[in-house]
Amino acid sequence: MGRRTRGKLDLDAVLGAVKKQQRQLDLTDILARVKTNRPQRQQHKPQRQRRGGCVPIPWSAEDVIGPTGERIGRMDAAKARRLGIKHHRGAKPDLKPGFTPLPCFDDYDLIAVQVSGGKDSCACLLLILRLLRDRPDLLERVQIWHQDIDAGADPWMDWPVTMPYVEAMGELFGLRTVISFREGGFRGEVERPPGQRMGRRAVLHQGRTCFLDELKPPDPSLKSVQLGRRRFPPVVPDLVRRWCTRHLKIDVARALVRHMVDEYGYKTILTVTGERAEESSARASYYRGQDDGSTRTRTVHRWRPVYDYSEAEVYAELEHAFPGKPYGMQPHPIYELGWSRCSCSGCIFGGAKEWSRMAEITPGIYKGIADVERDLIAEAMRQAPPDIRQTIGQMRRKREEYGGHGPRMKELQRGLSRRVSELRGIAKRTTVTDVHTGRRRAKTRAEQRQDDRRLDEAIRQRDAAVDAVRAQRQRIDAELELLTAPFVGKTLKPGFVTLPQLVASFSGPDDVFEGERVRHEALAFWGPYLRSERPWTAKHLLRGPGAPIFAMPWTAPAGAFTDAAACGAP
Repeated sequence: MGRRTRGKLDLDAVLGAVKKQQRQLDLTDILARVKTNRPQRQQHKPQRQRRGGCVPIPWSAEDVIGPTGERIGRMDAAKARRLGIKHHRGAKPDLKPGFTPLPCFDDYDLIAVQVSGGKDSCACLLLILRLLRDRPDLLERVQIWHQDIDAGADPWMDWPVTMPYVEAMGELFGLRTVISFREGGFRGEVERPPGQRMGRRAVLHQGRTCFLDELKPPDPSLKSVQLGRRRFPPVVPDLVRRWCTRHLKIDVARALVRHMVDEYGYKTILTVTGERAEESSARASYYRGQDDGSTRTRTVHRWRPVYDYSEAEVYAELEHAFPGKPYGMQPHPIYELGWSRCSCSGCIFGGAKEWSRMAEITPGIYKGIADVERDLIAEAMRQAPPDIRQTIGQMRRKREEYGGHGPRMKELQRGLSRRVSELRGIAKRTTVTDVHTGRRRAKTRAEQRQDDRRLDEAIRQRDAAVDAVRAQRQRIDAELELLTAPFVGKTLKPGFVTLPQLVASFSGPDDVFEGERVRHEALAFWGPYLRSERPWTAKHLLRGPGAPIFAMPWTAPAGAFTDAAACGAP
């Protein structure tokens, strides 16, 4: 390998030969991987021994440990069956295909926990604080991000206590709380006239508003639905059409990510959200980890740490939020009054029961929403055709006809789909019957190509027919949405249902509480907090023996373990 110079070993020559051999080995390994077309890593497995003080991220559901030391486990078919979940979609990987995360918290410059005030996002924050309790240097990277849908103005769609609740969490745990919003908020989007663009995205920084967008002038020539709404969001799970979630939360958070990269120089960001598979069929299709808008200049990853949690396991995180202490963390007060989800106070997914209770708890907010709905209805009626009720009835019947289980889709399944199955079976056969001898013989290449072409053509015809039915369904949905847009409760009952009619239709009883007396006592105690008539501070987040304000024993709230669909889980 080396040569001796004056009786000594030439170390430079030895090191050069070793490096050359190492480069050759690396090149050989790379070429072998390319030839076999195998990715270097299919799915990330946390390396628990990586570096001295590295804190691994439990990307896999099997690595998540609960607050009392129990293993959470994957939301598989057995766990879904035990919890009574009917929308479970079977086993799927923890990480979105093609996504390779960074293994440790140390690898991320910023850990942004999206906290709405609900139990799931609070459990996410508590889990991260528990994992990083021995690393104060990493705790400095954790921030609480909250999107204010009322844009810092008087509460119009959200509970008045939600903002103080989130800010109290930052004060209690010593974390920076970042508040972002879209200019004008929910009400500004609902009342936005045609030709006026959406409000700018902004963030509160040291008590002042810092806009993340440039102010664009109105453009009356543009007819897009995003340039003038005059409507409430449609009650659909599709985030593209349900603009409240997309434009008031998701887009604002993405703009904040770009702001953090440009202003503070963060290159790797981990955003943490609290969706759970148990909540709905739409959320059951999510992944625990995925890319969240990475570019050449920034790496942004999404992590859903409580995705496989049950509701009981979420409340266990809150109950044992402070190890060694006799108290836990008080959930959002709305859970104490029977809500199973902490969504907006005027959530469009709410039913008659939720709207009637909301009108009782915060009558001012209810009146404001009902007044806007009344004005939009009057405006729509002036422009609507005389037979609008009959038109909406016809559109709804046509919508059912073109639905996923309607007669049009069933007709396609009986016809074209059956033809595709038959041709697929023929294409898989390797032998055919000879027309002259009647014996089986091997297929020729020309016969196999002909079978493949017939199969491809049948598949194209089937897909084109299915796409045509779906396009017709989308057109019907768009027309129906345009006709019923001014109504908040437009899909809850046939015909037109205004908020006052919806509230009047609820006659009770409220099955969450054991009697009206218990419900009135809960309303008298928690109502002033929800209306912000009483202040909410960091001390109010503690509940249990030894807590400064809520010294009663920690128990699950009245809204726990109730049907999430009753409160409209999207």
